[in-house]
Amino acid sequence: MDKTPKTTNTACHATPQAASEKEGRRMIARDFGRLMAIPPSRGARWTGTTADLMEAAHIAYTEGGLRRADGSPLPFAQVARQACRSLNRPAPHNPSGRAAKAAARKGVKQDTLLGRYTWLAANGRRRSLIGEMVETPN
Repeated sequence: MDKTPKTTNTACHATPQAASEKEGRRMIARDFGRLMAIPPSRGARWTGTTADLMEAAHIAYTEGGLRRADGSPLPFAQVARQACRSLNRPAPHNPSGRAAKAAARKGVKQDTLLGRYTWLAANGRRRSLIGEMVETPN
């Protein structure tokens, strides 16, 4: 019988939680991209918290899918301003700080937006939480 301990390289194998978080980030970036396409004239309103909106904006920004016409990435401040403009909402004075605070939420009733999307991905559910936080007039 071989007494050599078996080792596995865990760096090569993503944990289910990490895979779900990665999928959650992709879902947020996709949903946020749709949100950015809403023209302000449509009268859509964000019904979620500013923290959720800034967290979604920051995740979409870090995922790298939001670009200018020339292909260069949009700066985060512009992403945040454009999202607020699309949703007829005043932009926070410090969107980066608001996004950081939102991502650091712990021990409060409301989980982070990423935490909620990660839970959805881990449980095989495909919902647009971001889409549910946007109200459009009839």
